[in-house]
Amino acid sequence: MPVERIDAQIQSLISGANFEAQKKVDKEDDADVARKAAEKKIVEKKETLKSSTVQRETFQRQNDLQNKMRQVLGGAQGQEAAQALGAWQNNPGLQAKLTDAQKNLFMEAMAKNPKQASDAGNAMNRLSGQAGFERAITSSQQMATLQAGLLENPKAERPLSEVLQNRFMQSAKADPNTKNQFLRFGLQQAAKGNMDAMKRAGDMLGLMTKSNLSRTTQQAGMQMVQRHPGDAKATANVDAFMQHPEVGRMPSFARSKATELLAKASGTGEVKEGFESLASHPKFKAQTAANKGRFFATIGTGRPSEYRAITDKSLAALQSANFPNRSGQVGRFLGKLAGHVQKGNVEGASPEDLIKSAKTSELPKAPVMLAAENLSPEDAQKVRAQNRAKVIQYYNQLSRIYEQGEKKLNAAKYLEDVNALQNLREAEDIDLSALSPEDQAFARSRQQGVKQKLDQVRGLQRQRSRELRTKRMPPAKRRARVEARRLQGTQPKYFNPNTARVSGKELFAQQAAVGARPQGLQQTPARAQLAQHQGRMTAGGGIEQQVAQVVSQLGQGPMTPQRAGQVAQAIAAQVTQQVVAQVTAQLLNQPAVGIANPHIADIPEDEKEYMKRVERNKAQRLDQWGVPRAQDRDLGGNRLAAVKPPPVETSTVPTPGPSDDGDEQYTGRMMVKDPSSIRAPATLFATSWKGLNKAEKALLKNLGWAQQAWDTKETPAAKWPMSMATPFASLTVTQREAVRKLGYTAHDWDQKIQAFTMGKNA
Repeated sequence: MPVERIDAQIQSLISGANFEAQKKVDKEDDADVARKAAEKKIVEKKETLKSSTVQRETFQRQNDLQNKMRQVLGGAQGQEAAQALGAWQNNPGLQAKLTDAQKNLFMEAMAKNPKQASDAGNAMNRLSGQAGFERAITSSQQMATLQAGLLENPKAERPLSEVLQNRFMQSAKADPNTKNQFLRFGLQQAAKGNMDAMKRAGDMLGLMTKSNLSRTTQQAGMQMVQRHPGDAKATANVDAFMQHPEVGRMPSFARSKATELLAKASGTGEVKEGFESLASHPKFKAQTAANKGRFFATIGTGRPSEYRAITDKSLAALQSANFPNRSGQVGRFLGKLAGHVQKGNVEGASPEDLIKSAKTSELPKAPVMLAAENLSPEDAQKVRAQNRAKVIQYYNQLSRIYEQGEKKLNAAKYLEDVNALQNLREAEDIDLSALSPEDQAFARSRQQGVKQKLDQVRGLQRQRSRELRTKRMPPAKRRARVEARRLQGTQPKYFNPNTARVSGKELFAQQAAVGARPQGLQQTPARAQLAQHQGRMTAGGGIEQQVAQVVSQLGQGPMTPQRAGQVAQAIAAQVTQQVVAQVTAQLLNQPAVGIANPHIADIPEDEKEYMKRVERNKAQRLDQWGVPRAQDRDLGGNRLAAVKPPPVETSTVPTPGPSDDGDEQYTGRMMVKDPSSIRAPATLFATSWKGLNKAEKALLKNLGWAQQAWDTKETPAAKWPMSMATPFASLTVTQREAVRKLGYTAHDWDQKIQAFTMGKNA
């Protein structure tokens, strides 16, 4: 009972404490809410006061301005100012085109300088009374430019009158923004007394509107005039180009685009000649309206300094006998040419290569049938089976392409999606003369089925074209699609190993060893000394010579398993003594003394000093060049075994070959359980895919290899995985482990990658 009462008291105390804490939190929450509400009210009050202050100041300024205007109308500034202000206010043509802000600007100018403002007001009244003023000034921006120019210089009335009477300003097809720029340009040239430049610009722009050119063309022409106001030759070239008979026969879009590009090129004579030659070419005149526009749009993808070069590439393609006749192939040619231009590779674009690439059809080519004449019955039967397989594969591919087109038509949302299909055409017919009558009948039946499918899909295309003829893709979505295609990854999954300076097979097939240096790296004295030292050690105390010494000590006789076991035990004892001596020296930070090496006496003194320095560097975690290196296992450091490795059996290990359990599926990692099953890189590279065991295949799959890529890795058109050209630190964890299992250290792998990518792949 006492224990239960104590527990009850403790529970009541805890409950009371929780209740008090919750009340405190609620009070704090209420205070926080009240504080935020007060802050919000303060902010709203400040905004209200600020708004009221602005309104009060604006009202006061407007009131003062109105009082001044009443004084001017009353004759305080003279009778002339009163009459000018009254005529300005009572002119409906002016007041309808001016905004309130622009009206206030005129009244403020009248209050500051009544004489100059009166002259400007009288000039505006006279200009508004001229014939064609309503057609020339169509927006408040243009009226604001006119008013600002007259307020600054009332004597500009006469040149402005000529500007307003210009054919371009009177045209209903003129771009409003271009008209405003031309009006400002006229004011600037009038102030300089250069009326000829204004007249030339007006005539050129007027010819553009007469030729029904686009707004962008008018803007490009106006920008050219603003860049070079005194260049009469530029405007003359643009005028002559628009009046060229072949240019006038082009569609509106092509004519507008060509004139726009010529204006961007500042009316250069060579660009003009190139465009005229292109417009006069017979093959160009035979193109569709869309492709004619695309020719000039492709030229426009480059810089103005490249226009003539791109035009010459287009003319060279048109003059080629292989230039395609189909509009779709011409469109693909222009698209590929535009890709070269955007990359800045205009000179490297070959018209013949682009034509060949554009004419390459996505439909499969008709197979060539093998003749079965003068063959044995068995060979003839094999040939007939191959021919039948070719026919089946060919028509299966055609059916698959037509079915994909049908799916795209059913999912089409815009007319552009329907017009984008270029594969709905008949494929090549197969030469059936070499087939037997039965095979010919079979091929004709498959051909008839494919043609029926094509007719069905074509009918669906016509139907979808009628349904979607009024549904066009929005420009924003079209630009987004183009940008999405342009932003696709530039790094391919595979790369060509034959473009490197060093052969990839020879480089990666080298045995991975400490200090092994790939070809192509710069030789240094330290590296040369290390290589010389390793060569001497290998020549003097290698495993082959030790085995030969132990075998000679056993005497004559055949090599039996028992004798092989004795040799292995003797070699293991020698290696154990060497390892114990080296580990002891590292732990005591002393050079290894008394290493069981029968050729230690043959090493020169400088080599002994070098060995001591190497051991000291190892103890201090330095490499052979004295550079600190990380000891992380993923970065080439010491490999620490998690468990004790199993003891090596004295029995001979057979050469690894194809695994019996090759049917086991690869799950994406599958590391090696027995390191002895992995062969040396040189042997591995010389083995076909089917000759590899399961562990070796798993490691290569982790690095991106597959059977086809592995078996064709030495061909000129070989494609290697990108992991074979990727530094160790950029590999995934699985790939790093696969590299180590194949016998490469991180430092050795990076050296090979550096030597391998010093060619065109770098």
